[in-house]
Amino acid sequence: MTPQSADEIQIRELLFAFSNAAAAGSPHMMAATLCSNAAENLLDEFPDPNEVVTFAALPEIEVQRVQVFGNLALGRITNQYRSDEVMVMTLRRESGRWTICGDAEQELSLDQLEEQPWTPEPELTKELVSRVQALRAVPIGSLDDGGVAVLLTYGQGLDLLLPNAMRYLNDINSWPDVFPWPLLTAAMTVTSEYWTNNPLLLVRMHALFRDIGTGGRLFGYAPAQGFQDGCIEAFLRVHPDTWDWG
Repeated sequence: MTPQSADEIQIRELLFAFSNAAAAGSPHMMAATLCSNAAENLLDEFPDPNEVVTFAALPEIEVQRVQVFGNLALGRITNQYRSDEVMVMTLRRESGRWTICGDAEQELSLDQLEEQPWTPEPELTKELVSRVQALRAVPIGSLDDGGVAVLLTYGQGLDLLLPNAMRYLNDINSWPDVFPWPLLTAAMTVTSEYWTNNPLLLVRMHALFRDIGTGGRLFGYAPAQGFQDGCIEAFLRVHPDTWDWG
């Protein structure tokens, strides 16, 4: 067995401390395990150091794997009730100590975040495989619209990229000069099974369609090409929306 590094030992101890703090219902104990921004936000919400809160704790966690990437790290954990489901915790080293930090995820690439390497389909061209591999090596927070669109089209990092894409598509202040149709089109290529299994994302997609439809909140900003070429209608035939957004 490979000896654990000092970083790995510290990270494992930190993950157990976070789980124990959540189980104890202590926001202040939890804050001690978090990065500065996350800790500040938590303590703003729960300023009383004696307050006890019921959190969705992780019972009897087991740390399956720790990966360190410089000042960033991943901890893959399971619990006694769902040993087949792995939760990924992202960490950042701050002032010489490891902290749990959700936004550190944006500084890591799909190749780092995903447990299994990508196996390209044999029918893909070498140029396309090289393009996807290059994008998988980019921190997900640094990907542009075009890069995310390519990755979504080929089913890459859906759990990580699609929620971000839907938030972006619904935020007019984040767009470039024109509506990002290529990104929306790529999102609509995601498999029907995935949309069915993620109903909250589907709700966001339906809301976006209403907003860019006639009279919608974003109608003046989104050209009608998505309606003209039928891609939205095709999506809605598979995943109908009860709202009359016509």
